[in-house]
Amino acid sequence: MTTTPRLLLALLAPLMLAWSGAPDAASCVNGKILFNKTTLAQPMACADSGCHRAAVSANNINRGAQNPDVINSALSNVPEMSDVRSGLALTASDIDDLALWIFFGNAGQPCPAEVPPPTPVGTVNVIEYFHAAFGHYFITYLTDEIAKLDDGTFKGWARTGKQLKAWTQAGADQAPVCRFFTVAFPPKSSHFYTPFAPECTVVKTNPLWTYEGEVFFVAQANASGTCPGNTVPVYRMYNNGQGGAPNHRYTTDLAIRTQMLGQGWIAEGTGEIGVIMCSPS
Repeated sequence: MTTTPRLLLALLAPLMLAWSGAPDAASCVNGKILFNKTTLAQPMACADSGCHRAAVSANNINRGAQNPDVINSALSNVPEMSDVRSGLALTASDIDDLALWIFFGNAGQPCPAEVPPPTPVGTVNVIEYFHAAFGHYFITYLTDEIAKLDDGTFKGWARTGKQLKAWTQAGADQAPVCRFFTVAFPPKSSHFYTPFAPECTVVKTNPLWTYEGEVFFVAQANASGTCPGNTVPVYRMYNNGQGGAPNHRYTTDLAIRTQMLGQGWIAEGTGEIGVIMCSPS
């Protein structure tokens, strides 16, 4: 189905106003069903050629079919449509519904009822843990991991009392965060998170790291490290291989960032201060 250009939309706008600005979804769907029945039950030359569905042809703008009066006239006078009214027992209300659907069809749009509502985008708390023997930090919002970290199934880990927020589904201007895992530095293991697609791609090629998927969503800072409104910056620090195994810490706390830098960790991210991602506030 072709998209209607601005000229045609301008011509059709008065017809939209006739449907009170907020077309009834059920009427539109009924019109679509009737139109499809008409096409299937009656091999109309016009329907076969697609003239009701086409928004624009080379030299003709099809605008009449959105008008109930024109539909009534066609049902009465067009030979190919002579049996449609009686065959489908169309009422005046049905004709109005047909006109409404044909308007939406010619505009290249679904009926309002067929447009799925936006998926709610929730937030979760991403909990931070510390392994004293490893000197490693780890974050997760996954309930099964949290339960096993808390009950000691994964030994040696304890909550730091710190956390950050993330989205569980993608929304406007949000990026997925890739998660990787390595056991290449025994007895220590480590996880790595990045919201940067190029960085994710590079790490996927590193045989020392196992890609575990996109685990949550964040906003991204601009080149100067500034986060969008309603978000807070997240700082990523790298331990520079201290203790013989790589590890990263993620925090929204500037004091913690300063503390880690004082311990020889390296700031990573965009801007002078290094912002790795932006967490919902």
